[in-house]
Amino acid sequence: MIVKERDFPANLLFLQAIERRLENEHPSMPRVKELIAKQIKGYKGESAIDYPLSILPNQDYSILHSLSLQFQKQNFHIDTLLLSNNFLPLLEVKNMGGTIHFDRKFNQLTHTYIGNVKYYQCPIIQVNNQERLFKQWMEQFGFPQIPITSFVVISNPSCMIQVDPGDKSTNPKGHPRSLSS
Repeated sequence: MIVKERDFPANLLFLQAIERRLENEHPSMPRVKELIAKQIKGYKGESAIDYPLSILPNQDYSILHSLSLQFQKQNFHIDTLLLSNNFLPLLEVKNMGGTIHFDRKFNQLTHTYIGNVKYYQCPIIQVNNQERLFKQWMEQFGFPQIPITSFVVISNPSCMIQVDPGDKSTNPKGHPRSLSS
């Protein structure tokens, strides 16, 4: 059962307002359009996991999307959190096509798409930080200790995922796919 719906990204609304106010020839317009496309892609990727989550047994899970929390002046965002009696799965959703390689030795993600290669901080580091902050947040408010498990979920079914040998990963049949931290 969905307890908190997914929020439409406030950053996207802000960028769309800027786009409406800028002249097409303005030098910032290409960057604004690029940022809008990135925000839309991320939102669609997060929304892509809604159906698989909707078929979970309602009596077993409650679903919270788009959580923004703060622990000791540090804000953090959780894409999706599942609440159950046994554990709390924390999901960080990525919507990437092409090929991605999780390099845990250098803590980076290599994304190859249509011949272009980009490097990012490994999202496993991101989700581990979210998990740590969430645990501290729960302790701060006196919630009972319950196991928290975090996952990076790749919502694009056409993405090829590569991991180094020995990494814990799961790749359930179908869509989406996840990599445990």
